[in-house]
Amino acid sequence: MANGYRSAIDDRLGGIPQGAADTAREGIANAVEVAPSAGSHAQDLLHAARQSFVDGWQQAMWAGVAVMGVLLVYVALRE
Repeated sequence: MANGYRSAIDDRLGGIPQGAADTAREGIANAVEVAPSAGSHAQDLLHAARQSFVDGWQQAMWAGVAVMGVLLVYVALRE
């Protein structure tokens, strides 16, 4: 999930001060913590972090669905 978050947030950090953007790339908790120091970009940073978290979560869930599907087929064919 962390890799999905990082890849999703990279494209959303345009205009965010470099220091805050670098910290936000480390995770959503870091983004929330550093947002107040981003000044007028705080809301943009929080929105980018939330959206990126959801994107990362969705990628992780779809990967889980794929693994479970493969396991289901494997178990079904073994019996």
